[in-house]
Amino acid sequence: MLKQIVLIEYSIAITISIITLLLLTFIFYQKSLFALWKQSVFLSLFLGSISLLAVQNIVLATQWILFGWGLIPNIPENTFFLLIVTHIYLVIRQFHNCVTIGLFAQRIRCLVRPTKTDTKFNYTTLSIVCVFFLIGSTGATCMMVINSAPKGRPVPEGCYSFNCMAPNSAPVRIWSSVFTIFITAIILILGTYLFYLVHKYRTSRKSAFERGANKFALYVFYVRFFCETIPFIIDMLLSNLNMDSFWMFGFLYMAFGIFLPPAYIRIIYIFLSRKKHRQLQCYRVMAQIGIVQLAAAPGSFACGLINILGYDPHGILTLFVLLFSSSVAMEIFLSLVFMTNKKYKNQECYRIMSLIGMIQLLVTPACFMFGFMSVFDVDPYKIGSFTVKLFAASIRLDVLLGFVLALNRLQVMAELKLPSAINKILIVLSFLYGCFSFLAVFSPYCGYRAPPGQYFPKYDYGKPYTWLLTRTNAVILFASCSVTFLVYISVFLFMVKMHFKTKKFSIKHKEGTVLIYAATRFSIDVTLLAMNYIVHIPKTPLIHFIIGQTYMFSSLLLSPILYLAFTHVRYDFCPALRKPNAVSSQLHFERSVIKPPGNLKPTISLRPLDTTFFILQRSMDPMMLTVGIVYIIFALIFSLPYFRIVYIFISQKKYRDLECYRIMIQIGIVQLVAAPTALTLGLMQLLEVDHLGLANFFVSAYAASKSVDLILSLVLAVNRLGVMTNFHRLGLVSKVLIGLGWTYGISYVTVTRTPLCGMYQLPGQYIADFDLAKPYSWLLADIDAYLMVVCIALTLLVYVLIIAYLIRLRNETANLGHVARERSILVFAGVRFVIDMATQLTYYFITLPNSRYSDLSVAVVYLLSSLILSPALYLIFTKSLRSDFINVSFLKRRNVTVSVGTAVSRVTRSDK
Repeated sequence: MLKQIVLIEYSIAITISIITLLLLTFIFYQKSLFALWKQSVFLSLFLGSISLLAVQNIVLATQWILFGWGLIPNIPENTFFLLIVTHIYLVIRQFHNCVTIGLFAQRIRCLVRPTKTDTKFNYTTLSIVCVFFLIGSTGATCMMVINSAPKGRPVPEGCYSFNCMAPNSAPVRIWSSVFTIFITAIILILGTYLFYLVHKYRTSRKSAFERGANKFALYVFYVRFFCETIPFIIDMLLSNLNMDSFWMFGFLYMAFGIFLPPAYIRIIYIFLSRKKHRQLQCYRVMAQIGIVQLAAAPGSFACGLINILGYDPHGILTLFVLLFSSSVAMEIFLSLVFMTNKKYKNQECYRIMSLIGMIQLLVTPACFMFGFMSVFDVDPYKIGSFTVKLFAASIRLDVLLGFVLALNRLQVMAELKLPSAINKILIVLSFLYGCFSFLAVFSPYCGYRAPPGQYFPKYDYGKPYTWLLTRTNAVILFASCSVTFLVYISVFLFMVKMHFKTKKFSIKHKEGTVLIYAATRFSIDVTLLAMNYIVHIPKTPLIHFIIGQTYMFSSLLLSPILYLAFTHVRYDFCPALRKPNAVSSQLHFERSVIKPPGNLKPTISLRPLDTTFFILQRSMDPMMLTVGIVYIIFALIFSLPYFRIVYIFISQKKYRDLECYRIMIQIGIVQLVAAPTALTLGLMQLLEVDHLGLANFFVSAYAASKSVDLILSLVLAVNRLGVMTNFHRLGLVSKVLIGLGWTYGISYVTVTRTPLCGMYQLPGQYIADFDLAKPYSWLLADIDAYLMVVCIALTLLVYVLIIAYLIRLRNETANLGHVARERSILVFAGVRFVIDMATQLTYYFITLPNSRYSDLSVAVVYLLSSLILSPALYLIFTKSLRSDFINVSFLKRRNVTVSVGTAVSRVTRSDK
């Protein structure tokens, strides 16, 4: 396997483990493990084992990343070190599996005999679980010790995991597989029985904790079954198959064509048959999207059957392919007939969503024909070429219709009174462009093909104007994505404005869910476009197959999942999920609406197109790859808590009325410049090029933000001095310093974009430098250094004055009540200043080793100082902010208020 792919997988594992630990921290903050132990022994053990698994997974992934970098040599002396970390992870995993058995057994006991005490049962079950664990862990340890004698290199060349190490011999794998199958079988039996009992006793009265514990156990069973049991069984089945043949690819296409479309077809039917969905324009759009996407399914069954038989008897299966494709076309035609009926097109959003659905369904015949051509190595009657071109046009049309859907969301939520013909004109123009791009590749001037044996299509640059078509497509698609992004930003800004304008502002639940769906689809479409036009991808059949399947899943599986996750379509899709409504004379429902966060704008730029659809991946430095991924993780995940804290400071009156918090809002905004800086630098390290110079622009902005941060820290120190000494004239000094700070920061960024001064950072370089080739860069560097020293000295002097005043005040009087109230902000400001002073002085005045690792360490410390340190200090030293930060009541529906009227009145109908 490619080293880059392995390192990406380990980085993703670290990210998921960190997210898991954050969620568990929130859970344990609400209720500690000791409190959970008193209520449920196995629930506390289950959550505790997950915590241990997450920590050990981080250690394990970090170990193999360092091994991939070459920092851990592949020598016999490191055999034990490589084995022990993995073995600890496997032992913890076995403990987690055994605890899961106990969790299910305890829930079954509570359902069958709810009145019995659980003490004896818990100890008995815990003893059995411990016996299972000791057998599994002892056997695995003995097998590992027997086979762990170092013999040459512990890891073969080209391998980066424990699975291919020599100590992981056949006896070790057999023992692990047998024990895993045994535990999985027990969990499957207990989980199935638990599922039956929960539904059997769902009407009985239980405490809130019991209901929550039962639901949690069911969720554990669902996740384990779909994410562990099924993949484990598939892995065992596929491990004995010949993956080098085309048979496996044909089988996968067959499975996709059979199992993916039915759920999507039902969702589209619900959109078209339920008036509550048809009345909204956005759902009509999604229905059209669904119908288009379903064109990706036909032919998979025939492809798999042909692969199993090894031949096509008398061309029967080929005929079946043609008939199946025709049936899809007829289904799309009937869906269009439904949509042209007046009673099915009451709301524009449903019409747009219907169009998008229809467009996305055009992927179906291409999915089938790829599988067919992979098996037979032939394109009968050029059907595959036709479906591939239809597939390419549907992808472009899908992006354009996504812009129309975003514009519809803006019109509905902001109540913009735009002409109703605008969306119709945009839809017509989108379809005209789709038809043009589809017909152009049939002409002698442009081409688009997918020869048998290839798993993703490419442009035919042998024709004279193919390059012009690719450039046109790229410009239109990126322009559409950019405008769509601006529309979503406008929606988000409108919601923020209305939130400040009135506390009663809320969005209808159905409008909010459609907005979340549309924004999620947009972000995924942008990611796929960036993968095709920007990211360098290895030219291998496996990579092309993965990219092709990503498009298939995006069209056939993603939209149904989003519909079921974000809308009430799931209740129409599966009526059994609908809960019975209580009977009352009057019902008043109040909902809290989840506001989707603003999306980060994707870094998109055009590059000269190669003669193939993908650019070959050059031999990439593993360190650059890992650093790029880590930077992107910093930008997309670690910045979110800080965004929320700044949002709380801005949105809540009790914070923004205080000057100190207004200063901290500005500090937060300045420090959050680190997020786009990390994102663009990460992309630059991955792509080995700085598109549009965005990374270098944000490097300059981040350097300016650090200087402004020091000035604002001085302002915060002056504010603390004024508040504690009641010397209010210092407020004017603070305002002057704030103005000077922002002026300096803006001037800094502006000057570095001129020919006079500059900063730069290149791919493979992990810290920015001044561009001394420009005449006045040295002057800017000196000014920045002197400003830093002056700000640090003045801030230190202010804190010395504060400490001296507090000592004097304590000696004179014991009444320090007003000082105690300001203590948390003073401690935050002081700790923050000390750390900033240490990092800045280290960077400017201490000579570091001239190596990439020292530069990377400094850069990571700067990013973590900006994105993690301040949120951590806020949450540690500010109790009220902790409560506001973890208050997730806005994610829950409020209680249903039921009022029963006793008065009786006579209602007279006017039509009688």
